[in-house]
Amino acid sequence: MKKPMNKTLISAAAATALSLSMASSVWAGSEPGAEPMIPAEGTTMNEMNQGAAAQSDEWITEKVQQNLGTEVTLKTANINVDTMKGVVTLTGTVATDEARDKAVELAEAVDGVNEVKAEALTSPK
Repeated sequence: MKKPMNKTLISAAAATALSLSMASSVWAGSEPGAEPMIPAEGTTMNEMNQGAAAQSDEWITEKVQQNLGTEVTLKTANINVDTMKGVVTLTGTVATDEARDKAVELAEAVDGVNEVKAEALTSPK
C-alpha cells in the first residue's frame, strides 16, 4: 500500500509544481507588485505573448533618443523622435546630410523599429 501512496504523492507534487510554473509565467518580466498579465476578452494567451514581445512605442522612442544622444556627430543636432506602431519619425535639423544618414542608421538599429521616416529631418544646404 505504501508504494501507490508514494506514486500519488509524487504525482500530486508534480502537478502542483507544473501549476505554479504556469502561474509564474504570467508574472514573468513584471515588476514586484505589478498586476498579472491577463489577456483581454477575445484574446488568447499566445496573442498576448506575441504583443508583449514587440517593443512598445515609448520604449522604442526612448532607445532611439539614447542612441542619438550618444553619437558625437549629432551633438549639435535638434532631433525630435516620434514612434507609432514601430514606425519612427525623425524631425528637426542636423548639421550635414551625413549626420542625417547617421541618425537614420541609429534609429534603424533599435529593436522593434519597422521603418524610419526622416523626410522632415533637414540639414542646411
